[in-house]
Amino acid sequence: MTRLSLQAQIGELAEWSIAAVLKTVDLHGSGGSNPSLSAIKIIESMDIDIVIPFVDCSDPVWQKARAERLKNNKKDTKLGNDWLNGISRYRDTGTLELVLLGIKKYMPWYHKIYLIVSHKSQVPSYAKNCEIILHKDFIPNEFCPVFSSSAIETWMGNLKVLEHFIWFNDDIIPIRPLKPTQFFTDKGTPKYNIYLDDFKVTTGTGHYMRLNDFELVTGLTNTGRGVTTDHGPMPYRLSWCQEFVKKYNDVLYKRCYPLGRNMNEINQWAYAFYQMFWKHIRPTDIKVRSTTDNGYSKLNLDNLSKYHILCLNDSVKADITPYVKFIKDKYFRKHPMISLYERL
Repeated sequence: MTRLSLQAQIGELAEWSIAAVLKTVDLHGSGGSNPSLSAIKIIESMDIDIVIPFVDCSDPVWQKARAERLKNNKKDTKLGNDWLNGISRYRDTGTLELVLLGIKKYMPWYHKIYLIVSHKSQVPSYAKNCEIILHKDFIPNEFCPVFSSSAIETWMGNLKVLEHFIWFNDDIIPIRPLKPTQFFTDKGTPKYNIYLDDFKVTTGTGHYMRLNDFELVTGLTNTGRGVTTDHGPMPYRLSWCQEFVKKYNDVLYKRCYPLGRNMNEINQWAYAFYQMFWKHIRPTDIKVRSTTDNGYSKLNLDNLSKYHILCLNDSVKADITPYVKFIKDKYFRKHPMISLYERL
């Protein structure tokens, strides 16, 4: 694929996704997720796994492992408040419990939930029914244990999960019913919303990761513009992820930074871009509300009815505890799922 054809495809992807969603909303009110009855039957028989990486820096086992690893590499072990590798990247704010409750309530069709952790001591009591994947189970030994979410995502193509899986973060909370047809077509094609992105790279945004991922997959540099999708649950085909690892294996080894985030790293967006540009994707109608830092002052928790997903990013500027409590009370407190969760 030439540079010009890829550049044209960038704009076409965004325009196609927006137009397709608007068309289906106008016709059906479901934004691309109104398949035929036969398609629904096909996808209902398709098992879909859910994968969630998690870390809790209050765990003494994790603290010891991190301190030893950083000292051996002559790195500062203190958790500061910086955006790249501060405490907001490692602390447990209580959102994982809401994620699991949301999946149980609004996505009951899932096959298994896999929780990725560095050590078994990281697993919360309320998550005991999740399947556990340790870093060493899929990340090359020389990088373990890992202390960066991007480094974990770098090797997601090595996971041993089902062909169709959805990658969550521990702060991505389902708050409305979701169907398998909003993540995959009846043929198993992943669904995304695509938007144009200006890639304004600073250390205070995630754009540097998307730019790295975009340039790796497309071969385009200095474009100043690319595409992005929502910061929400991401559907993947495992076989396509395995292809990605095989194709870019040398790059993954060179650009995996297990001790913390790095401006040269790549992450799961590279896998998403690979699916977008070299495979096939379709549009979805899933609406995501994502908030971080200064955005919390503008977040109206009483006006979330149009969203399927709420992403409560941890913040270096705001205390998100009240928001976590509000969401738990509003969406889960009145339901028996809370008291029954560990017995399900």
